[in-house]
Amino acid sequence: MEDVIRTKDLTKIYSLGRRRILAVDKLNLKVGRGEIFGLLGPNGAGKTTTIHMLLGLTPPTSGEGYVLDFDIKRRSREIRKIAGLVPERAGFYWDLTAMQNLKYFASLSDIPRDVALDRINWALDFVGLSKWKNVPVKGFSRGMVQRLALAQVLIKQPKVIFLDEPTAGLDPRGSMMYRRLVKRLNKEYNVTILLSSHLLPEVRKVCHKVGFMRNGRIVRVGKIDELLRNVKFKIVVELDKLDKEIVEEVEDISGVEVVKVKGNRFYLTADNDVRLEISKIVFKHGRLIKTLRVLRPTLEEIFFSIMGGGVE
Repeated sequence: MEDVIRTKDLTKIYSLGRRRILAVDKLNLKVGRGEIFGLLGPNGAGKTTTIHMLLGLTPPTSGEGYVLDFDIKRRSREIRKIAGLVPERAGFYWDLTAMQNLKYFASLSDIPRDVALDRINWALDFVGLSKWKNVPVKGFSRGMVQRLALAQVLIKQPKVIFLDEPTAGLDPRGSMMYRRLVKRLNKEYNVTILLSSHLLPEVRKVCHKVGFMRNGRIVRVGKIDELLRNVKFKIVVELDKLDKEIVEEVEDISGVEVVKVKGNRFYLTADNDVRLEISKIVFKHGRLIKTLRVLRPTLEEIFFSIMGGGVE
């Protein structure tokens, strides 16, 4: 798969007086054509700075970066012609209508008027704002403003879209609508999308691949299913009667740790699915299994595990 976005040791250091703040630390990132890639991490992890460098809005301190083979240091104008950004807080002229705003931004992108009008009408229809195209933006909800920001990007017919916390502050319905638009863009038009977020449900429901970012670095990359498989199994077992000998033998299974025993139930973690081994031990002791199931690890557990926290 062709890499639409790639970086090598991309670094950004901000100087505030005598202080030096390392915002992005030797970042190595690859996003393939047609992917929806989630850049996941807490606030301050360096996600926004990374996006701004890739668009040429912030110069890197060192390292390399390319968007569709355009060098971010030397050819940022070309990048901004074929890539768009939806920021967390989109800015519009609030007294102007949606149509007037988009006409203005189309002129800034040097799109001919006759071409711009067709693209604007298509973009407004795509994001579901055609009925409100002649309404001043100051009357729009937060979700409508974010959809208008997406329409603004679409009038350039971009090949790459950067979404920086696009659903922050949206209600569940607004977030759902936005996710559908993102998936439709990717599926129908093969647009490559880099989605930055600290909201776990957003990346889980939309992204093909996720990169976990901490302290300016990518610390783990993978497909959601792969990441879930790499986390230890959590297994709950309930018997008709739990004998001490059963617990001791289960603890001796390679890679198993008994986390908690409560009554006739015990919980454990394991490097792989050890339900068969557990069943053999229980059968040997003549006990009845009432419950034996795997608690599938969640993306939240992966997140806290990678970020150095824990989940009770």
